[in-house]
Amino acid sequence: MRLVVVIIIFLGSAAQAQQKLLVVSFRESTTQETVENINFQISNTISRKIVGSTDGVFSISAGDSLLRIRVDDPSYMRLDTTIVLTDFLRSRKRSLALELVVRFNGQFVEGIDVSAMYKPQIIFSSDTLHVEDFELVDANTYIILTYPKKLEKGSCLIYLQNDQLLAELNVPTEVVALELIKDYRGVVYLKSKEALHHIKYTDERLALFQIDKAYYEKNVQPIHDTIERNFYMSNFSEWYPAFEYYGVDVTDTSVQEMIKIEDALMMELYRAEYKWADVRAKLWAWDMESETGIDREIWIGANYFTRSLYYEPLYAPIFVRSDSVLVFDFYNDSLFLFDGYTYQKEDAVPIGFHHLPKKSGWEKGMIQDRVNGAIYNIYDKAGYAKLREIRLPSVTEGEELPLHYRYCEKIKVYDGYVYYTYRPFESPQKKYLYREKLSECKMRD
Repeated sequence: MRLVVVIIIFLGSAAQAQQKLLVVSFRESTTQETVENINFQISNTISRKIVGSTDGVFSISAGDSLLRIRVDDPSYMRLDTTIVLTDFLRSRKRSLALELVVRFNGQFVEGIDVSAMYKPQIIFSSDTLHVEDFELVDANTYIILTYPKKLEKGSCLIYLQNDQLLAELNVPTEVVALELIKDYRGVVYLKSKEALHHIKYTDERLALFQIDKAYYEKNVQPIHDTIERNFYMSNFSEWYPAFEYYGVDVTDTSVQEMIKIEDALMMELYRAEYKWADVRAKLWAWDMESETGIDREIWIGANYFTRSLYYEPLYAPIFVRSDSVLVFDFYNDSLFLFDGYTYQKEDAVPIGFHHLPKKSGWEKGMIQDRVNGAIYNIYDKAGYAKLREIRLPSVTEGEELPLHYRYCEKIKVYDGYVYYTYRPFESPQKKYLYREKLSECKMRD
């Protein structure tokens, strides 16, 4: 007997109800046979109400465009996916057949979920949407940037909380989304090619508010973190091989330089580019120096040397931990510690984990768990990512914490969990959002 679930969708008023049918069945991936008597659940992602189970006929409202289907049968690998019904609801079709593929888990058991395979937890998945980027609002709340086919052709924002989809928003077609970014206050923005939009969730709805991009880049982006009324900011520019970190006390608007970061060799090459510039370029640089007061060698370096294979923007991350400010100066092989209130340098510890990056796999990637303050290095060897915690004050590294999948993207750490996006190579599966507990990564290794 074939297992089929029929969901009746009522459209229009109660007096004139138009019914649409969604027929769901399951097929085993290896045998290609139809699965019978499988334990699963269908729920409405907006109202959070269960609208389907292993048998019966159920109704949902016309405004519900997303259904979540979860298979929690001990005999099969866990399946958790979101079905988008927007096009189906708008179409004239009266019925839609949907067949989902499940994978046998190795043995049949009763009452106990047994699996020999370690599986990272799926935070968000869909059969129609890829996860491009995400930001954590808190441990149970996510803003997710998704797209159906190509990001530049259209995208959708999703607000997920406590495993429930609370709101979604189709990004206007004129906004070509690039990524999500978060400022020092935790405010999340959608960055596009042309503008910057503040993402706001109010009254169970998502909304986009365009902000002045120039104002953000001048007044918000330079601020990296805070301790009470003390702000830590920089004048970093990716086009210049030096910058400073400053401490700012907003009570009296006093500004104090904490440290200057400079790649001495890169700066020498940067300025030397002026020697090899043609006459026309040098005349232009002279005019720009007269007009702006900025050295002509800098104008040539910024416009010519930065396009060469030899130039790399500086990387010297800053982190706040308790009442201290940590600056990793890889160009002086040192970690500098500052008092978070006086901005005075308290200590300097030699570091060397960034040496021989091709051998170690270190790729200028450091992230911080904003809940407990832990700082991690990210290593990547042939696509296999591993995290190692920086132990203070000795600045030694902890054990390797390997991620389960290869070629993980958008890696973030929050409250002892590592989050990332992943899509299996040469697989019809869309890109999902996963998380793993760091302690389990250690145990698995």
